[in-house]
Amino acid sequence: MNQGMRFFHLILYTPQIQHEQEMKLLLQHYLQQLRFSPFCFYCFNPDQEEELVYNRDSHILSFRGTENYQYGILDKTIRALKWVLEISHVNFQYIIRSNISTFVNLPMVAGILAHLPYRVDYTGLFWNTGAGVDDEAGFTEEKYLKYGSISFASGIAIILSVRAAQWIVYHKREVLVEEIGVVDDLALGVLFAKDEETLGQRFRCGPIHRNGNFWVSVNDETVDRKYCTAYRNKRENREDDVKAIFNLIKKFNYGK
Repeated sequence: MNQGMRFFHLILYTPQIQHEQEMKLLLQHYLQQLRFSPFCFYCFNPDQEEELVYNRDSHILSFRGTENYQYGILDKTIRALKWVLEISHVNFQYIIRSNISTFVNLPMVAGILAHLPYRVDYTGLFWNTGAGVDDEAGFTEEKYLKYGSISFASGIAIILSVRAAQWIVYHKREVLVEEIGVVDDLALGVLFAKDEETLGQRFRCGPIHRNGNFWVSVNDETVDRKYCTAYRNKRENREDDVKAIFNLIKKFNYGK
């Protein structure tokens, strides 16, 4: 593990969804054992009166509001990035945003980022929208006709430099929410690929790592830890995802 490389880890969390609280407890144990990366689980809480509440013991950052897949995820991700940037006592180079069911091989990620010959601003596992549309994510036929095919870092694990996060929060929030208006990973892909002002900032974007990309295992926790950057767990039975995360923690020798 490269102790010189520091990042803040944001984990997208919806406690109302069955089994996500179990995943959260397991990931919290794993992250606490690492002890080198500050982290929090961010979510909406429709019952709280305050706009923002951070519970240091549970590592939960909650915003007043209601969960919503398309606009809600984008909104709370931008809010969470803003909160992280305002934590002045934390010194880090990157922010990682992952899903509650993703087990990120953080030692490997830290090593990759530390040994890059350049600073990357926006990276992760890149997918392409192709010619399809995704109405649930907000990527309608109208938006496809406007933006075309988009290459974007999947929400499995999005990695942003502090500079890129600052640009998103302080310069492009309205563009992301009001103009682009799709789920957060797609929205960031559109921003970095199509927004003329963003392109003018010369951000270094795109995949890195073996064969030009992060290697992510989907629904297979048996892949050797030496070769996998992240393990995405998204099975029909979410209880199986809990078991997979538990097995991954044992694989990485962090106990239960």
